[in-house]
Amino acid sequence: MSKTLNWGLLSTARINRALIPPLQVSKRNHLLAVASRSQATANAYAKEKKISRAHGSYEAIIRFRIISMPNGRSKLSKRASMCCVKSHWR
Repeated sequence: MSKTLNWGLLSTARINRALIPPLQVSKRNHLLAVASRSQATANAYAKEKKISRAHGSYEAIIRFRIISMPNGRSKLSKRASMCCVKSHWR
């Protein structure tokens, strides 16, 4: 039995165009949230891309306790475009 991975995007960058469609149709992945430097930008992006949660800062998505870096040792980088989110932290 495989577990579903939840994903959070730490940007509204164009690179997400390649990431979002596969995540949205996958049965093993769930695109849960997006963060931006402003709440208005995050809200508009989340609405347009049908992402359930929007955060107005990178720090806010971390405080929401849904972010886990894939190797467990990496430091959060504001330049990161995506990160893995553990499903049991919802």
